[in-house]
Amino acid sequence: MAQWRKLCGGRDLRDSDRATLVACSAGVDSSALALALGGVNTLIVVGHVVHDLRSRAEALGDRDAARALADRLGVAFAEREAPVRDRGENLESAARSARYAALESMAREHACRFVATAHHADDQLETVLMRLIRGSGPRGLGGIAPTRLMGRRSDSVTIVRPMLGMDREQGLRLCRDLGWTWREDASNRDETYFRNALRARVLPEIKAIRSDAAERAAVTAEVCRLAADAIERRARLILNRATKELDDSPHMLRLDRKTLAAAPMAVRCEALRMMLRDFGGTGLDRAGWSVLEPAASSIGDGRTEPRTHRVGSIVLAVRAHEVLVSEAVS
Repeated sequence: MAQWRKLCGGRDLRDSDRATLVACSAGVDSSALALALGGVNTLIVVGHVVHDLRSRAEALGDRDAARALADRLGVAFAEREAPVRDRGENLESAARSARYAALESMAREHACRFVATAHHADDQLETVLMRLIRGSGPRGLGGIAPTRLMGRRSDSVTIVRPMLGMDREQGLRLCRDLGWTWREDASNRDETYFRNALRARVLPEIKAIRSDAAERAAVTAEVCRLAADAIERRARLILNRATKELDDSPHMLRLDRKTLAAAPMAVRCEALRMMLRDFGGTGLDRAGWSVLEPAASSIGDGRTEPRTHRVGSIVLAVRAHEVLVSEAVS
C-alpha cells in the first residue's frame, strides 16, 4: 500500500526496514488491513489483544480467527491478554489504553518500528462529529492523526493509519474479493455508545445527502490539525517566555502574566494546557475549552485583584503581575 509506505518512512526506508505490527481484532477493517499489508511485506506481524469485555469464548474465537489470518498470510502472530474489567474506571477508556500498551509491547518484542491500525475515513467522520458535538477545538477537530508516537522516547514505536483515505465499504470489498470471512463484534451494534449510535443512525443519513462526506471531513480534519500545530508552536514559545524560576518548592511554578496576556485567547489556552501537562496534571493535557477559558480570561482581562481557578488537580492563582501554579491541597 502506497500510503503505508508513505507513513512508514517514505522513500527514506526500504520495505525490509518497515517491519510493522498490524493491530488485528479479526473484524472486517483490521482483516482488510492485514490482507493488504501481508501481500506487500513479509515483515508483517499480526497482533491481537485479548480483552475480557465479552465472554471468554467470544474473545478466544476472535484470537483464533486473527491467528488463522496470520497463518494464511504466512506471517508471524502475536497476542497479549489485556484484562480491564476490574480496573474500576471507564471500561471503554481502560480498554483503549490497555490495547495500545499491549500493541506497543508486542511491537517491541518483534522488533517492529510501526504499529498499523485500521482506522478509515468513516471512523474519521465519526470522530470529527463526536468532537464537534462535544465542543472540541482545532486539535480535537483534527480527528484521528495519520501517525503518532507511542511515547516520548527516541526509539518510540510509531502508530500509522494507512486506511484513513479509504471508507468502510472498500475494506468490506477487499475481504470479500479475497474470500476472507471476518468476525462480527455484537457490541458494535450497541447504540448506547455514542459512536455506535452515530454510525447506525446519523452517518447513513449524511452520506445519503453527500456521498463523499467522509473524504471531505478528512480534509477538514487535516486543516484543523495544521491549525492546531501552528497554535501549539506559538503557545510553546509563549510558555517558555512566560515561565519564571521554579519556586523553592518543586510543586510551585511562576508565570509572567503580561507575557501570557499578550497572546491571543486560543494561544493562551493552549499554553495553559501545555503547562498543565508539563506540570504533571493527570489527564489535563486534554482539558477542553470550557475548563481552560475561565483562567485564560482572567489572565487577559487586566484586572489586578487576586483570583483563583481550580483546573483538575491544579490551582492557578492569577495575581497582578504573575500566575502561580501549584498542586491543589487535598
